[in-house]
Amino acid sequence: MLTALADELMPMSDSSHRRRVLALIGTGAVTTVAGCLSGDEQDDPSGPASENGDTSVEGLMAADVVSEDDVNGFVAEFEVDADAPVSGRQVVYGDDFYLEEDVSGIERYAVGDTIYIVHGGQCFAEDRGDHEDVDGMYVASEPVRGTPLDEIPVTDVTTIDGEEAYVIEVDEMNTMYVSTQTGYRVRDEWGESGVADLHSWGETDPIAPPDMDCQRS
Repeated sequence: MLTALADELMPMSDSSHRRRVLALIGTGAVTTVAGCLSGDEQDDPSGPASENGDTSVEGLMAADVVSEDDVNGFVAEFEVDADAPVSGRQVVYGDDFYLEEDVSGIERYAVGDTIYIVHGGQCFAEDRGDHEDVDGMYVASEPVRGTPLDEIPVTDVTTIDGEEAYVIEVDEMNTMYVSTQTGYRVRDEWGESGVADLHSWGETDPIAPPDMDCQRS
């Protein structure tokens, strides 16, 4: 049912967009830590441009400014447009995550090899291996369409919620905004379909299963 809903909400052939919508509506995929977004040579979270207070984008590539390698966890608060009433909050810690959908009230806890689904006062536990049809959560680590970040230029500098951020237009449908100070993403946008604000990098706590009896399906 969720797969069909994703097709209805995002009627396009781009599989990466479909995977994002599937994740947003809570399929409970295995987490891929966002750290892989960074280039191998970029270990300093401050990024080379922000060290000197220089936010010129000339010659900068995404791999030069994205530094998420060593971050264990982040929070994403997301929404999809009015035709697809999906919004929620996701907390990531390592390979585990917590996801709550605003409209449905469904909560999902992915801890270890198990996904716990809580709704209407009931809890069900499922094997994470049952969700192999989606290969990453929202904000999965692989660049969209597999384009290496060292091939994507930084196009501008803007301000997101008072924080200066590099603008990285991954493709015609996907834009990342990366803090000039930390190298962490502060916002992801995919066309007119949705937006996610990202924050609390490295500050999340380990995800624990729900404190209630859960029936294993």
